[in-house]
Amino acid sequence: MKGFFFVACFMLIVTSLFCEEWEFIVIQDTPIYWSGSDRIVGEVGEGRRLVSNGIAGVRLQPIWWLLPEEDVGFTLRIEENWDMAYFNVGPNNVINAKDIRPANSIELFGFDILATYNNIVISYTLDILRSTDRKTLFRHEPFFEENQQRWEDEHRRYVHWYEEYNSSQSGFFVTNAVLGFGDRWALLVGNIERTVYGYRVRSKEANRNFLRSVRNVPTMKWGFDMDMRGFDLLIHIDGDYIDLYINSTENRIGTFVSVPDEFIRQFNNLIRTNTVDLSRITSWPRRADGTMDFPPPGIDMSGFETSHATTARLRVRDSPATDSPIVTTLDAGAEVQVLETGPAATIGDVTAPWVRLLAVNGFTGWAFSGFLESTASPAEPEIRESPAPVPQNDAASTPMPLWSLLAIVGAAVVVVGGAVLFAIRRKV
Repeated sequence: MKGFFFVACFMLIVTSLFCEEWEFIVIQDTPIYWSGSDRIVGEVGEGRRLVSNGIAGVRLQPIWWLLPEEDVGFTLRIEENWDMAYFNVGPNNVINAKDIRPANSIELFGFDILATYNNIVISYTLDILRSTDRKTLFRHEPFFEENQQRWEDEHRRYVHWYEEYNSSQSGFFVTNAVLGFGDRWALLVGNIERTVYGYRVRSKEANRNFLRSVRNVPTMKWGFDMDMRGFDLLIHIDGDYIDLYINSTENRIGTFVSVPDEFIRQFNNLIRTNTVDLSRITSWPRRADGTMDFPPPGIDMSGFETSHATTARLRVRDSPATDSPIVTTLDAGAEVQVLETGPAATIGDVTAPWVRLLAVNGFTGWAFSGFLESTASPAEPEIRESPAPVPQNDAASTPMPLWSLLAIVGAAVVVVGGAVLFAIRRKV
């Protein structure tokens, strides 16, 4: 009996620690769907309180199920029943997570991040798209290169990896109740607090998450210990970039970017067909200070030759002026190739010209050359051989003494003078 009592107490403690129930409120009448389908089986009324059992996630319409003109596809802006972050309300019953919010949260997410108004994808999609080669994905998600056999086993036919991938696997989907990563992993939201940088979100893992290491989940640094009772997810919005941290800014788990619809269209087209029209993307994501984590496309690095290196951290700008937008910041020792010399300027006590450069990381722009040094080797002094000494006993090569030369000249003058005098006397 005593043993049973201790077991019961232990189970109660474990339940209170790891099975904490979070309350949510329905913000508008919303249909209940049969899980895994678009069949409506009921409705939940506005104002009803729901207690989470921890089951929530993201259920997204695969890109190839959409009509061509709707191929943005995975955001919650398209009103498709399958296109939702879901919230479990009973056995096999789910509702759209857009229609609920945490009961104990005073603040909610704004238009700057809600999935209803934004396309948010992992930042390395910029690197994939600018490369114009879909295999660049392997650099960031090697799973898709290493598991060809898995696709064949699942479908019992040969299936290429790019038939299994689209932009939804790279997405970050924000609702007031559920945060979705890719289309297989989610966090429940307990409280939302606005901060000067963005948001602090009390979160915990949903119980029905797939392993974070499998496909359909963006590659992120999930190695930090996430308390099952809840942890703080810090969302820092920096221009078009969104940095995510767990509990403190020392634990960054990933970076996402907000992109336009055309970016999503071109990205999915690249994955499906390995072709892309980058001219249709008129702007690329930038941080608030104008910098970019990945350089824009169209930079030809084939002829890159290092000519200089930075002597300190150096800003690269759009034009040769200190008030011009910053393209990137190079660390000390970064290799660059100077392409063009511009106007001179004085910054601090240094006077030097602006130069247009190409950095080894693919960024190009203007920088103040006062913090660059040439990497060319200094020219070695020319070494000339000394002439061999002339032997003193060689009469043929010994120069004539000056007195001898004067004696010869004087004798010649006397002879010529005597001849002239003789000629004059004969005429007389």
